[in-house]
Amino acid sequence: MTAPLPRRWPRRLLPFLASLVAFAAAAAALDPGLVRRGSWPRPLAEPARTEAIGTVRLFLRYYADFFASAGSPEHVGDVPAATAVKHQLFRDLGFLRETDRVLVVDLATFEPKETVETGPGQAEVLVAEEWNHMEQRQSDRVPIGRHAGMGRGFRYVLRRGPEGRWIVADWFPDRGAVPVPIEEFTW
Repeated sequence: MTAPLPRRWPRRLLPFLASLVAFAAAAAALDPGLVRRGSWPRPLAEPARTEAIGTVRLFLRYYADFFASAGSPEHVGDVPAATAVKHQLFRDLGFLRETDRVLVVDLATFEPKETVETGPGQAEVLVAEEWNHMEQRQSDRVPIGRHAGMGRGFRYVLRRGPEGRWIVADWFPDRGAVPVPIEEFTW
């Protein structure tokens, strides 16, 4: 049989509980994201929304330039993307370079469908895109094949970089942005 607890234990526990409450209040005041932890994802508020969409747009501009230039690394430091994304991009470009090809791509339509904050310093942008593309020989820029296009939704995962700007951490196809019907495709 166990002995009953002495009545002094609440007095010993009270300073600990008071310091725990004070710590939680200070943490909530200094980092409000801790309090809102359970409410992710949520719509990304302005001006962060406009900045996130602008980051994706800039990333796609560099994306098209890298393919058209056969992977010239001149502006690789300017691309708003994580190192892993840049490596993936240059790995894809390497295949084209080895086969003496360039892929000329043109973003015909860029329509943001959803922009959400998924955590502190993290967001996702869902975009409906239409791309025109044509392969050319790198040596003389003679077209290989015919002019083609595609319409698809892509989800871009963003995070805040070291300077506080959004950078693309990953991207992948997403059916949440319905592609444009082929009859309405912009060529």
